This record gives sequence, structure tokens and C-alpha cells, in this order.
Amino acid sequence: MSASHRTLQIWTFAIQFGFKYFLLNQKWTYGKAGMTKEAVSARKSELAVWLREGLVSLGPTFIKIGQQFSTRDNVPPFDSDTALEIVQFALGKPVDQVFNTFDTTPIAAASLGQVHLATLGGEKVVVKVQRPGLKSLFDIDLKNIRAL
Repeated sequence: MSASHRTLQIWTFAIQFGFKYFLLNQKWTYGKAGMTKEAVSARKSELAVWLREGLVSLGPTFIKIGQQFSTRDNVPPFDSDTALEIVQFALGKPVDQVFNTFDTTPIAAASLGQVHLATLGGEKVVVKVQRPGLKSLFDIDLKNIRAL
């Protein structure tokens, strides 16, 4: 992804969030039912879900930022085919030529990567797999965060 495309993606998200947050407290946006506690609470919940999904879609840098502002640290894993490709590329050979077993279902996932169980030479080991495209995204994201 080009830096300009990534910058546009980040700023679009930030502007959308700012607009949605602004509308959250505007009485006229609640219509005839009014700005009740229940209506405001429901809208806050919807905005929270939208924000979480948006941060996850923006990737590791923004997942980490979201984690810092929340009490939840669980992040959905990336797909197992991608994980296998990353491990194979790092090792320079197919996973089954290195490990006796490799569980494609991660036991944990976080903003920077995920962890898989494996067996190496008869011993149980864990393999931490870094999220794809991490470095290039971080470089672009940090420049944009400074600007925000």
C-alpha cells in the first residue's frame, strides 16, 4: 500500500470518527424520540463498535492505540494460511520440514502478532508469528499519528 493511500485511509477514518462523535451530543439528531439516556447510551455503544472495527481494520498500530484507551486486549487473529506463509518465508522451508507438528489455530492473538503451538524435535514449543506488513504500516502510521 502506498504512503498516500494509507494516509488517506487514516485521515478518512479520523474525520469520520470526529463527525460521528460530534453528532453523538447533538439533540437534533435524535428526532422526535428525543435525547434520552437510553438513546445516548445506545448510540455510544454503536459508536464504540464502529470505532473498534475501524481500528482493527487499520491494523496493528491503531489496534495498539485502541488497546491503550480500553480495558480489552483481545484482537482477532489473522488467517492461518497467512501465518503459515510468514513462518515458511522466515524459515526458508515448509513448516512441516521444520516442526513435527504445527497447530494452525492460534492460542493467542494481539496487535503485533499471534502465537501457535508446535512440536520441535519432540518438545512442545510456541511460535510467535508477526502480523503481515507490520513494519511498513508502522512507518506510515507513526508519521500520520504525529500529524493527528
